[in-house]
Amino acid sequence: MPLIQTKILKIDTRIWWAVFFLAQCLIAALMMISFALPEWTEIKGPIHIKGSLRNVKYFNGKHPDISYDDFYDDYCDTNIIASNNFCDEINNLWNGGGWFEVFEFLSLVSLFLWFGSFTFWVVRCGCDCHYTRRPHYSSLKAILTMVFHFIAFFTWVNVTDASFDDSCKYNVKTDNNPGTCTKDGPNIALFLTIFIPIVVVLYIIVSHVAHQWIIVNYSGQSYYGMQYVRNPGVVYQQNQGYQQGYPQGYVMGQPGVQYAPPQYQGQYPGQPGSYGYEQILNAQSGQAQNPQFAGPGVNLPRA
Repeated sequence: MPLIQTKILKIDTRIWWAVFFLAQCLIAALMMISFALPEWTEIKGPIHIKGSLRNVKYFNGKHPDISYDDFYDDYCDTNIIASNNFCDEINNLWNGGGWFEVFEFLSLVSLFLWFGSFTFWVVRCGCDCHYTRRPHYSSLKAILTMVFHFIAFFTWVNVTDASFDDSCKYNVKTDNNPGTCTKDGPNIALFLTIFIPIVVVLYIIVSHVAHQWIIVNYSGQSYYGMQYVRNPGVVYQQNQGYQQGYPQGYVMGQPGVQYAPPQYQGQYPGQPGSYGYEQILNAQSGQAQNPQFAGPGVNLPRA
């Protein structure tokens, strides 16, 4: 099949494939980096804590590197820390981190499935026949990547009551909930929350436009072993084996064409005396030894 020679949003389709490939790699890298970052949260005030997604990394000059759950058991249950709100926040960090891990992992799995199906067909077909198949499944994986990340991020923000500004200092007098200041991890997650929808929307638009373009110009569908390509005004010849043992076939792209096995040479599609589609199929199945001419201007079913 010839390479797609078209532009979508004024950009060549092969450039789009490269952009999506790089975007998927970037999203996967940032997701994995965000999991591993040591700085996700900070609680300021008389009690100063810094932590990763699931662990306390810094506590009043010490570096315990223990989970929020263990920290809660060690410091809150023994009444060393009197503030109930502070302890509630530690518990929320533990729960919020757990929910984030679950849904971000599902988002990452969906991303790998999306990445795998995309790269397999593009590499296999040389960047031009991935979308001869409907892109719905690939688009669904892209949407799931976005949805799972949304759930992960907004659940974490809601459970932890995280703040993306610097107004999260602990108030000793009022004993208010100290709140959680966000650090590098949530900032990357916030960036992905904006970036992923842009990539997904563009991917859906470009893939579906490219698919429709191929259907109109280079269908590539197969009927009873006959491979054909539709491109009005252009004639192709392919070395394509047929299911019934035909060594090759003529693939004609003119309007109103028919596709005849090679033993019917001399009867060119679209001209008086052409073989009709049903007659060809009957001949292949052995049901008709002398198929009748169907006349000109009869098309095969569109893809």
